[in-house]
Amino acid sequence: MPSLKPLKSLAHNIPHHFASTLFYWKTDYAINHLEKVAKANGIDIVEIDLLAFEYTPEILNTGITGELLVPLKDFVCQQIVKYGFESIQLSQFKIKYDFSVSRKIAFELPTYDCTCTIQTESGRKYDVKLTEANN
Repeated sequence: MPSLKPLKSLAHNIPHHFASTLFYWKTDYAINHLEKVAKANGIDIVEIDLLAFEYTPEILNTGITGELLVPLKDFVCQQIVKYGFESIQLSQFKIKYDFSVSRKIAFELPTYDCTCTIQTESGRKYDVKLTEANN
């Protein structure tokens, strides 16, 4: 089994990539698609399960937001291999975006608090907290 030290980097890099300008998908950035669909449905907190590749609340698993899971899954699988982990070694890998924050930034971009949680089957847990400012 590889060292578990890279898990913290993995927990930072996945939500960072999803919410950055590196993840432009169809007509907009992934984080913008997610925020727009969530707000249109009155949802402030979105959780993405990166082992099951599903959203909570379930309403987001359809339409354009559901389609975002395909390129995200490809990226996550590449990163898990890059860092030397098989998905079977991870018991939890979730990203939670909270769009209810009241910060304002330039260009009317979404603001959020993000927590990425990775837990191994042996019980080690890594939580990384991000905002749009440190993404």
